[in-house]
Amino acid sequence: MARMLIRRGSTPEIRIVVPEDACILDQDLYEALVTFKCSGMVPLTKKYTDGDLEADATTKTLSCRLSQEETLAMKASTGAVQLKILTIQDHALVSEIETFDIGPVLNEEVM
Repeated sequence: MARMLIRRGSTPEIRIVVPEDACILDQDLYEALVTFKCSGMVPLTKKYTDGDLEADATTKTLSCRLSQEETLAMKASTGAVQLKILTIQDHALVSEIETFDIGPVLNEEVM
């Protein structure tokens, strides 16, 4: 699989496949967190309970969209992302940390 590229100033939709042993049906999911970390940036966390994440039980994915402001806060280099899930049965699951590239942009204006 090709390494993910997030272009600064864009609004990418990020889809993360949940760990095999996780159930992401709405009635089983208590909380899910997707945390992005990049050099020189305060970690950014998207939360299921805040409505930032959408769960798809068919594809076993959680997805979120980053804003222009959020991607512009990332420095052009590399970053990391990780998923944490807590089920209503109180099972906590944590994914591997995945890395991604952050591409530069010439114009940093938010449109």
